[in-house]
Amino acid sequence: MIDVFFEIGKFLNDKGKIYLSMISKSMDMLKYKFMYIEKINIQEIIKLPYFDNFEYVKINKRTDNPPRNAKYVYFVSNGVLIPHFVTHLIFVHSFNEQLNGCIPSSVTHLKFGIDFNKRLENDIPRFVTHLIFGFRFNQSITGKIPASVTHLGFGYDFNQPIKNSIPSSVTSLCISLCFYQPIKDHIPPSVAHLETHGMFFQEGDYDLPAVTHYTYFGNGSIELLSHLPSVTHLVFDDNFNFLITTTLPSTITHITFGERYNQSIANIIPQSATHLRFGMHFDQALDEIPISVVQIQLCETYGLKISENIITKIVML
Repeated sequence: MIDVFFEIGKFLNDKGKIYLSMISKSMDMLKYKFMYIEKINIQEIIKLPYFDNFEYVKINKRTDNPPRNAKYVYFVSNGVLIPHFVTHLIFVHSFNEQLNGCIPSSVTHLKFGIDFNKRLENDIPRFVTHLIFGFRFNQSITGKIPASVTHLGFGYDFNQPIKNSIPSSVTSLCISLCFYQPIKDHIPPSVAHLETHGMFFQEGDYDLPAVTHYTYFGNGSIELLSHLPSVTHLVFDDNFNFLITTTLPSTITHITFGERYNQSIANIIPQSATHLRFGMHFDQALDEIPISVVQIQLCETYGLKISENIITKIVML
């Protein structure tokens, strides 16, 4: 019977596993068999007899030793002395030192803080998959990004040439307002998820046909959409509240509006749309929703009358 409950526990979150083990004295042994996969601060578990069963821990100092079975070790560093077992590394915002190979090869997720703006040599380990640069980073990346990276993000100040610099392994790319370098044929066709910050836009004869998911951070017109002929998923950030005056592209099926959006949607939703989501401030009429839409997510703060022909499509958040 214990084995049956052990198998059930595999479908529970960590808290659920603990609750399950508390049902009876005989069930108590389960807490020593379960593996716990949610991130937790090492100080919360350091004295537990099943300490080694935790797979994802946050350490607070270099001298902390992770559980024996830890797969992911999260560490926030203010210097270049990094434990050799760290997998998720974040540098504090004030960090701005030359790296000089300080990042261990165990790191797969790497994020720099606001101030980092040092020249890169061969400093990014070849197993890093997620690489995010901070606000002030503006250095050459030519030959600096390993082919393991799938998620790549640049901050506000970045404005360096990217020709032959973004590996074909990258599927998700984030660029920001100050970036104004040629992008035609310089963003690899592997990039399907694109995120832009601010009023980023470049005129010219180019398309990004591989991009299917576009996230816009800003509060202005979104001309870049005209260069994304295959986009299906469009997300606006929580600050977006710009009046859209033209119908969105006919390739789009999913549209997510952020928390502050509260503008008329008359004549802007394409006939291709199937899923719409609105934030807590939205309080506009839904009379002109295309019949193609099968689900509309609204917050409970929505106060207008909903017509009978779409009421079955409404999901309250």
